[in-house]
Amino acid sequence: MASKYLKILINGLLLFLFIGMIGCSVNNDTPDDQGYAINNDETNLEIRLTDRDSEIDVVSEDTTVGKAVAKRSFALHLIADVDAPVVNDVQTQATMVHVFGNSARAAASYNVQGNDYIGAVDALQITSSGRNAIRVRSGIEFTNAKTNAVFINENNIWLAHSSEDPLLTKDAGFSAARMFGFSGFNINDNPVSAGLPGFAANSIHQSDDRLYVTSGNNAGLTIFEDGLSNHVTYLEIPGARWVDTDENRIVVLSADPESNDIIITVLDKSDHSEITSYSYTFENAVTSQAKSTVEIHGDLALVAANRSGTHLIDLNTGDLIANIPVPDAESLGLNEDVVETNAASADEEFIFISNGEAGVYVAEASKDLASYTSGDEFSVELIGNLKFNDFESANHVAFRNSTLFVAAGLGGVKAVQLSRK
Repeated sequence: MASKYLKILINGLLLFLFIGMIGCSVNNDTPDDQGYAINNDETNLEIRLTDRDSEIDVVSEDTTVGKAVAKRSFALHLIADVDAPVVNDVQTQATMVHVFGNSARAAASYNVQGNDYIGAVDALQITSSGRNAIRVRSGIEFTNAKTNAVFINENNIWLAHSSEDPLLTKDAGFSAARMFGFSGFNINDNPVSAGLPGFAANSIHQSDDRLYVTSGNNAGLTIFEDGLSNHVTYLEIPGARWVDTDENRIVVLSADPESNDIIITVLDKSDHSEITSYSYTFENAVTSQAKSTVEIHGDLALVAANRSGTHLIDLNTGDLIANIPVPDAESLGLNEDVVETNAASADEEFIFISNGEAGVYVAEASKDLASYTSGDEFSVELIGNLKFNDFESANHVAFRNSTLFVAAGLGGVKAVQLSRK
């Protein structure tokens, strides 16, 4: 009889443990032994979201007395703020936002300054409604990795990490790429990761079943099949900072802190052979460990190059087509080392630029950048800077489909809607 009761007790205990294990596997609230926690509870995540409806002033950079101010062809409205998450009692900072093509999908990445390897990512939805124009649908917190960059599409989120966890980096260095799958907007607990050479993976881009990752000063460009299990090739490009592709080209932006040169490397997308490379010595163009970005628009490369500002370069000829200088720190009452161009993003004729603590600036080109071909007449006018009431620092901008996202460091993510007048 005693053995019968003992057997019932053991079976009940096993059932209790089994039910407990099932409950822990859904929507992790705290990072597990793998160093991450997935949160698919939209109600919980949207505590960090604040809907807004306020016009953003654009202050002209031209202070010429008596000069007539042209009527602007657009208006900007702040529609949402997303606070940066707190992970393990540590406040993170927004590092990047990626918008997937013409879709309603976007993602924001977060890391921390200093020696802690902590990060996060949010999966965002852009809706057509006035209220709830931005929704935080799912997210992940990391206690063993900084999340420096992100790419999202309809099925996956890819992340560029820096980490000292050998299970993540595969002892390749301090860099890793990781992929999480989607079911709708729910993130699946089935990550795949790959180690990379270099101190920190700093950009990630997916196109045509290939994944492209750059990883810093002592590394280059690594190319994978989408699933990360198949390593295609590694190209040593010292100082690699950003990668973008179009139908036929891979374009890598790299920087040499010693020579202060910015280098644009253009590769054939089919066989990864080098088509050409261009080197530019722009004054103060390279800040050590800073973000720099490149976007391809038609035959133009839109390049953010630290304290030398924003450059538009013809990819076929290497000609510098236009330059948008970095704001004057002294006139803004800021230290020079907190004002630099970290990122630039364009859609149609509008260009938005993140200039650190100087904030976000907007310029308007003479034509849709995507329609530019070599030899076209082309000009750019700097219109001014966007005035937010509570701004920290502009680390990155992403502008697509008339929606501007600003990764504002400790200030989280800001979403701004552009409307034509």
